[in-house]
Amino acid sequence: MRNIADKRWSMMPTPEDPRVCLAAADADELARLLRFIDRWLVDAGPIVERSLVKSSNTLDYMVDDLRADLAWFVCQLEGGDPGERL
Repeated sequence: MRNIADKRWSMMPTPEDPRVCLAAADADELARLLRFIDRWLVDAGPIVERSLVKSSNTLDYMVDDLRADLAWFVCQLEGGDPGERL
């Protein structure tokens, strides 16, 4: 969730602060990058799917799972509902 007062975003605790902070501009840039990766996954879906299966030797984690993880992280960066899609 963003902390508007100091323009930082927090997610995990640290010894100095109960939050790990990321500058708001960096959080926005990271969210844009994750959206780009998501669009690339949609465009290259079958190729990426085969590559994931080949490299992980499993069918348990597929492109849809990766896209869902990306969507969750983008929502966290933007302070939105993790159930929302990209």
